[in-house]
Amino acid sequence: NPDELSMQCILIALNRFLQ
Repeated sequence: NPDELSMQCILIALNRFLQ
């Protein structure tokens, strides 16, 4: 599921951005 994959990538990017 491409949407789920991109969603996880966005969440990981957000996480790294916030830390």
